[in-house]
Amino acid sequence: MRPALFILAILVALPLAVGCDDDLGTEPDAGPDADQPDAHAEPDAHQPDAEEPDVEEPEPRQWPDAREGCNGHPDLCDRPFHQVVFPATHNSMGNDEDGWWVPNQNYNMRTQLIDGIRVFLIDTYDEDGEILLCHAHCELGSRPLLEAMEEFRSFLEENPDEILTIIFEDHITGDQTVEVLENAGLVPYVYTHDDDAGWPTLAEMIDAGTRLVVTNESAGPPPAWMHHVWDLGWDTPYTFGDLDEFNCDHNRGTTDGDLFLINHWVLDPFPSTQTAQVSNSYETLMARVDECEQEFGRLPTFLAVDFHDIGDLFEVVDVLNGVASPR
Repeated sequence: MRPALFILAILVALPLAVGCDDDLGTEPDAGPDADQPDAHAEPDAHQPDAEEPDVEEPEPRQWPDAREGCNGHPDLCDRPFHQVVFPATHNSMGNDEDGWWVPNQNYNMRTQLIDGIRVFLIDTYDEDGEILLCHAHCELGSRPLLEAMEEFRSFLEENPDEILTIIFEDHITGDQTVEVLENAGLVPYVYTHDDDAGWPTLAEMIDAGTRLVVTNESAGPPPAWMHHVWDLGWDTPYTFGDLDEFNCDHNRGTTDGDLFLINHWVLDPFPSTQTAQVSNSYETLMARVDECEQEFGRLPTFLAVDFHDIGDLFEVVDVLNGVASPR
């Protein structure tokens, strides 16, 4: 998920953007949604003329009450994992809520979990011995991988009927990934795929306690639970500069596999919330999924977007899973 043009554009545009702000002294355009209330936002008690009080960091949002059924839907319990469509986020770690530059998401991964995201496409790097989540240049934003994985463990503990998947764009060794997941206490939750046995149902995974599917783009087993994602399935291209460029060509991996990832976002050259209003709309998402279903004869396993809170991702996933009626 790191097209060279995108990285180069960040490096060029970043100092220019800072310089423009300093020279002009103007506030950036808040955009068309500036006056819309934010369901995730905390009330702002700051008064411009008041003395700045000493305030403690706000407590993180609490996990929601555990949902009934499998990933919130009883009708999914008897369905094999690879026949379920899961909502996913691209560059899940890069978010505006935590102040990352050029974010792909508005909200952090904790908020994404609370909202219903169940598949996370995240990038890992070794920066001077510290294993971080970041995207190409950790100066633009980073977070310790261990901290994020501990948050995943906490979610799985509090939500016993939920199944998560991680797709690591791993720029670290397999041993480093294993060590972090061990230290985070996630290994007891991991699923190990057996090609001969096929994919279990969601209920079987929940009953077995193996509710975390771990995959990597580079490293693979051992251990057996650390899967190489392109041995299990395939994806579409991901370098779209315009909505008209969306296609369903085969990109990476094997179409003989069971898992199918649709990459559905636009970089022109940066992620855009305005573009996401169209790309994440019901009509655009459904049209893309229909095209890919015609191409490959099946629905996706993972449908990944930027700015998950904009548009109709969750409605589309529910319709594709047959737990909601189409428009």
